[in-house]
Order: sequence, then C-alpha cells, then structure tokens
Amino acid sequence: MNWLVDTQLPYQLATALKQRGHTAVHASELPAGHFTSDDAIIAYAERTASIVVTKDADFLAAYELKGSPKRLVYVSTGNIRNADLIFVFMRYLDLMCDELKAGGLLELERDALIVR
Repeated sequence: MNWLVDTQLPYQLATALKQRGHTAVHASELPAGHFTSDDAIIAYAERTASIVVTKDADFLAAYELKGSPKRLVYVSTGNIRNADLIFVFMRYLDLMCDELKAGGLLELERDALIVR
C-alpha cells in the first residue's frame, strides 16, 4: 500500500513502513517539504492512492466534510515517543490495510484502532 506520513509524525514511521514492504513518503520529502499545504498533501494522496497518516485535526475535518483524503489514519495517541508510536502502528498495520482497501477513516490510539 502507499502511505503519506504528515510532517508532525516521525520520518522513522515512513522508514518502518518501507521496511514492511510498503511504499511510504514523509511529507518532508515533497517539493515544499515541511511547508507543504494540507491541500497539496491531499492532492498528492489522491493522485498516488496513498493513505494519509496524520495528527492534524484539519485532515479529520476535511475527511468528515468533503470525504478527502479518501483514506485517512488519524493518530490520537497524544504525546508519545517515536519508538512507541511505531510499535503501536506496526501492531495494527495489517488491520489498517484491510480496513482501508476501499477507503475510510481510522483513528489510532495507544491501545486501540477505531474504525470511524
């Protein structure tokens, strides 16, 4: 699957996804880097059929109002060490892939994955 990891999440998350055989891009790798707008991230995700992974509630609002991005993982773990976030993400990775094949919204908490 294709993943686009937003800038407020660690680059290491994109690396971990690549190590699991996925295609992953961190938003810092896009042409505008950390200054990439939410609209540009959504457009990239739609163009590349990527799942947006973010902590930014603006993406949650865009999904609920417009249905875009088509596939979204909203990370609501609060402050968490990078290694712990990656551990939680990888624990639910297969389930996320199954749930997001046709689109949708998932919320990742420290101890749960919520299908919304």
